[in-house]
Amino acid sequence: MSLQETIKLNIQGMTCDGCASHVTQALQMVEAVQSVEILDWSQGMALLEISAEVSDQVLYQAVRDAGYQAKIISSDSDAEKRRLGGSTDFDLIVIGTGAAGMAASIKAAELGFTCAIIEAGTIGGTCVNVGCIPSKALLRAAEAFHHAGSHGFTGIQTKAERVDWKTLIAEKDRLVETLRGQKYIDVLAAYPEISFIQGKARLQSDG
Repeated sequence: MSLQETIKLNIQGMTCDGCASHVTQALQMVEAVQSVEILDWSQGMALLEISAEVSDQVLYQAVRDAGYQAKIISSDSDAEKRRLGGSTDFDLIVIGTGAAGMAASIKAAELGFTCAIIEAGTIGGTCVNVGCIPSKALLRAAEAFHHAGSHGFTGIQTKAERVDWKTLIAEKDRLVETLRGQKYIDVLAAYPEISFIQGKARLQSDG
């Protein structure tokens, strides 16, 4: 029976529909890949259907050849079991990829435990995606604009011209994307003991 597997990739570096087309074409060149669907280029989500076993590195290299970076963030249960040596049992399961969840997972890996970290939303949690990082970036931009027109030094002539909101938001998004990659996706990739699972966790009692 042929293998049928669904894999979700996080692609770093896409900024438009054209980028999504480049990634799609690159992945379609991999022999085992049957179909590629970019779910949301702004979030870097790609869904692959494959019909034969293919290593993660082959998929990563195909994406790198197109000028982007990739990380497997979930797959169907059979594929996940293969990657984990036939088992989906873990010493520790962490819910959420915020700073605390990442720290707990990394500590577990460093102590020699197998760990799964589960994320229902975008990897990185609140701080990097919608909290501290984007908020402080915009607050600092607002501060710079304010000081340009209200600095209090009579001998210095400056003025606040205008705010290019579209460019400012794009700059904020690039910062978030860079930190999400460097501080979360790349870090998890360095710890094979940690399995990243995209989805909602549910606590269930046997009692």
